[in-house]
Amino acid sequence: MFSIYHSAFNLIKHGFVGWQQSVQNSCKFADEVIIAINTSTDGTKEAIEECLKEFSNWKIIETNFSYQDPWLDGKIKNEALQACTQDFKIQLDLDEYIPLWQKPMWENLSMQLAFSPIQCISVASVNLYKDWEHYSSITNKQYFHKGQAYRAPCFQARKPDGTINTKMNFSFLSSLSSRAQSWRLYRINSLKSLL
Repeated sequence: MFSIYHSAFNLIKHGFVGWQQSVQNSCKFADEVIIAINTSTDGTKEAIEECLKEFSNWKIIETNFSYQDPWLDGKIKNEALQACTQDFKIQLDLDEYIPLWQKPMWENLSMQLAFSPIQCISVASVNLYKDWEHYSSITNKQYFHKGQAYRAPCFQARKPDGTINTKMNFSFLSSLSSRAQSWRLYRINSLKSLL
């Protein structure tokens, strides 16, 4: 039913923390987990393989996009998306996860989406700050979709120089029901501040 797809590159070199819990949680939640790893020289692929050795429902896709490409992140995510085989796809960054107790809600949402002309649902994401009791913002991200899809920046998000405006507000995107807006993905904005 569910594919979760992630993107990664040079996790070790950049000191990225918390990704281990994110990918392990994805393996517990989804039928399939796809992780696209762009060319890394720091052992990122090996670290992910070691982290997930107790699970069998994951796959690594290796990519080789230029780090100078302003669309790098989206291209890596799209490669992961294209490798997904389940009907419903969930895109998560490696500092995000879905609480396991929410799985029945996502299954219900899947059934609603299956019989709707809507292809994608914008889901609320809580950006935590310092600890689990405080947050910096709640944003909507297009995490959840069905069928065949492709990731690319929308026309409105493209700057004249070819880069992406990451501060675009897409709050006009709606979900199938108001209940969907109350479901939360927890995003750890800066795990280092928790230490």
